[in-house]
Amino acid sequence: MAGDLKDGSDTAFLDFCKSRQDLKRLRKLDLSFNDMLLDKELISMLVSCNNLNELKVRGCKKLTNLAVVSLAKCCERLQSVDVMYCCGMDAQGVEFFMLNSPNLRLLHVEGNKVSDVARTWASHKNIEVVA
Repeated sequence: MAGDLKDGSDTAFLDFCKSRQDLKRLRKLDLSFNDMLLDKELISMLVSCNNLNELKVRGCKKLTNLAVVSLAKCCERLQSVDVMYCCGMDAQGVEFFMLNSPNLRLLHVEGNKVSDVARTWASHKNIEVVA
């Protein structure tokens, strides 16, 4: 468990996060298709994840731009992020995230959520955008 955490049970994971204060060693986190995950819950988890370099929240339909803004602010080491099918996120949130994530190298997101500014930024910073 020292680097990865993936559990089929949403409540088990949330209970784990509530009971554990120190997630600093966590490097990869996959919360894909978690229909119960809200911005405030993700943000409260990520505050402790300073060394996180890979995050997958694919299909987390309740996450919004607030989540990606917080990601850019608290997880500066993120290199790979999957926000595909996160209905509450839009091009403005994705653009903010890309422009404020210095270590980002790979982003999975729908093509219509990548603005021209973000596309240009990605090409200059060698960020691969997978739609």
